[in-house]
Amino acid sequence: MKGDEKQILRQALDHLDIPKPSTQFEKRLIQDWERLALKGRQPVGLFSDVLVLMRLQRKFILLVVSTALILSVFAGRNFLLNQEDDLNRIDVLSELSLSTL
Repeated sequence: MKGDEKQILRQALDHLDIPKPSTQFEKRLIQDWERLALKGRQPVGLFSDVLVLMRLQRKFILLVVSTALILSVFAGRNFLLNQEDDLNRIDVLSELSLSTL
């Protein structure tokens, strides 16, 4: 949120009649305002929310990329191990069938 928008929001908050001034209330209102303003500019949808988070949170990008990389390595390793197991079973079966002949 830009400084001018925060100042306008603070001025609007100053006109609200609140029994006890609370910094938590003001912070929460500013956070809600930022969240709604951000959603208003972006198309609605889960994928667009993820893209907005990735743009704003660099650590989130690193987490998603590293998770995808680790999962692809494990999936590839599992696929190769399953192929080796299948080949070993075929070899054992072929040896058994040749020995019975």
